[in-house]
Amino acid sequence: MPAGYVATTTDMNNLSACCTFLLGKPMARAHASGTAQTLTGTACAFATLDFDTDSMWSSGSNTRLTAQTPGWYKVRYGIISTASGANGDAWVRSTTGNNNPGGAGITSAVHWSSSQITFVTSPFGTMSCSGVWPFYMYVGDYWEVLADAITDTTAALPCYFAAEWVSM
Repeated sequence: MPAGYVATTTDMNNLSACCTFLLGKPMARAHASGTAQTLTGTACAFATLDFDTDSMWSSGSNTRLTAQTPGWYKVRYGIISTASGANGDAWVRSTTGNNNPGGAGITSAVHWSSSQITFVTSPFGTMSCSGVWPFYMYVGDYWEVLADAITDTTAALPCYFAAEWVSM
């Protein structure tokens, strides 16, 4: 609003709605339970929800976070393993939903891949990555974290997966 402008009730209501949205912006984080997962290029399960302001996580589809608000998102994950001597790699991919103008079921290339590591020390090794997802997400598009050749076995430091809306 320019200097000297007298805000109307509608202006104030619109500003209030924007502030409310930003204070409760879409974000979610889930973590794995203490149950071991053997991961061979498969999606990691995140059975415990830490927080979710936009219904992105579902216990019935706990390997993914699904965008409910269109926009750009920051995605981050951490995969922790106690598989001493094993090689590990982890990455994120997205799959389009029914609302995506490109069509449903299109899987992205691998992004936010961690460096492949060999777990040689005890008690654990970790792979993690974070960044703004390079694709615009429509309602129903979802992300998954996949890992290969590791066993997630640590309950003290569980694996996690998070997404946070950053812009329309």
